[in-house]
Amino acid sequence: MLALLVAAAVAGWDIALAPDSEPGRKLVVSGVVRKAPGGPPLAGVSVYAYHADGNGLYALKGQERKGPRLAGTLRTREDGRYLIRTVYPGTYGGPPHVHFEMWGKGIARRAFVLNLAAASLAMPATPETSRVDRAQRKGQLSSGLDWVDRPQRQGKLSPGLAVPVRDTKGVLHVTYDIDLTSGSLMPR
Repeated sequence: MLALLVAAAVAGWDIALAPDSEPGRKLVVSGVVRKAPGGPPLAGVSVYAYHADGNGLYALKGQERKGPRLAGTLRTREDGRYLIRTVYPGTYGGPPHVHFEMWGKGIARRAFVLNLAAASLAMPATPETSRVDRAQRKGQLSSGLDWVDRPQRQGKLSPGLAVPVRDTKGVLHVTYDIDLTSGSLMPR
């Protein structure tokens, strides 16, 4: 896998993991990368993202050695932002999710997983869902919206769980701000 990461071409701050022809609901994941919670945004961090296709497969049959099919690498821009355009991942036993690996100058490689609430729960973009999106970024939801993560019952989302917001064109959007202290350190 490391060889794939090294060989991956690094795009700008935004990337399309899935071609327009890929079946499935369109998904946009965006956010800001920071070294620590509330810290300044980090520019130039390499972000490798990958996920399963709508059928829950990372690679086509017989092409597993090539690595994930829906994958790419980008670098955060000056304000630490990144943007990924893709399709909503399928599942193979757990929640739909997107894998992230990040590294940079003076930053050890770390792994993260963004779990997604079911696309069927996606809320239409309204002033209320904008408020929910802001609450998600702060790691909390307002009262009455904790149905998303009933096990906690504290009005907070589990770390790495996001609720998609559906825009007027049906595209799903998720904000996933990342602080590098919360990821898992990866072996070299």
